[in-house]
Amino acid sequence: MNHYWWTGQLHIGNTLDLNIDDPGFIYGATVFTTLRIYHQNPQHPLTSLETHLKRLEIQVDALGWEAPSWEQVNLAVHALAPNYPVLRITLLPDGRELVTGRALPPDLEQKQQQGVILLALEGGRSWPHLKTGNYLVSFQAFRKAEAQGAQEAILMKEGTWLETSRGNLWAWDGSQYLTPPETGCLAGIFRQQLLSKLAHLAIPHAIVPFTPERQRSFEAVGYSNSVVELLPVHGILGSESSGSAEVRKELKDLTPMHRLLQYFHQSSGL
Repeated sequence: MNHYWWTGQLHIGNTLDLNIDDPGFIYGATVFTTLRIYHQNPQHPLTSLETHLKRLEIQVDALGWEAPSWEQVNLAVHALAPNYPVLRITLLPDGRELVTGRALPPDLEQKQQQGVILLALEGGRSWPHLKTGNYLVSFQAFRKAEAQGAQEAILMKEGTWLETSRGNLWAWDGSQYLTPPETGCLAGIFRQQLLSKLAHLAIPHAIVPFTPERQRSFEAVGYSNSVVELLPVHGILGSESSGSAEVRKELKDLTPMHRLLQYFHQSSGL
């Protein structure tokens, strides 16, 4: 039986009643955040609930929307956390809240070990610094990646990698870990956590543009978000004008990305 929270109440089912002219429906006028609940505990340090809520608060304020009842949002998270390892908190312009839960991807551990394939595509999200419900660019990029046999898409501008359709990019150049700057991408919560871990452990890292020239130095690549944590990449496809895809880069050594995920799980006071 599926449960979700909508405007102050816990509901059972998979459907939601909305007016046909609701801006959240017809314009995608929502902001949201997706968080992973560690050990069924919203207050677990790795869950970073307060960081997720703070980002929502900043985005609601930036858009000039009505703030939700944060007490209700917290109640919703704590009500659903015992049953769902992944929660999505969605806020509408008038302050209504929707909190839904889902399972982790069933093949997540396999992908974390064996890696995934990405498809590189020209394009980027509008307002990339905001996590809004208008996710059409990312949605279409992911669909195209799946059609080409990839599991995720890289969004790029004039060959420079910005982010993936659902996460942030990472690379290892043989001496340090790299991730693109916040200009052109949504700086994810997991990205913030991992940067903090690397700094705490004194692991060499840098925030730099992933230009075509720099891409040639990459020995390992991965992408991250709060749900999958970090997935290594074993192949990158380039889209051709014909609609087919060719292998642009093979990455056989997944060890640097496996090691990066281990750094995340090391106790460092976060």
